[in-house]
Amino acid sequence: KKTYNFTHYAGILFSNGSRAYFFGCTNLNLKEGDKVIVETSRGIELGEVSIAPIEIKKYKQQLELKPILRIATETDVKLHNANKEDAKNAMKICEEEVINAWNRRANEK
Repeated sequence: KKTYNFTHYAGILFSNGSRAYFFGCTNLNLKEGDKVIVETSRGIELGEVSIAPIEIKKYKQQLELKPILRIATETDVKLHNANKEDAKNAMKICEEEVINAWNRRANEK
């Protein structure tokens, strides 16, 4: 298991949610609104700082903190936005296919 020596933790908001999740960091220059790359249980994701860094000694939760890896680049943000658009298009195609399958099944009866 990887261990980290975080000096602070910060709240990160993801585009698909309304709840901030805490991640460990050593970068004290982070501020609300910064886009960051974080390690999550689902992999590497882009999020936004919603709670500026707080001293680690004030962290009272039992959950292990994952790291903020770095500040996001312009390329990271563009890729994230393209992925979101691709996901919307994929969902639309899936919805159409489900409707088509239901219609074919209804016509078979």
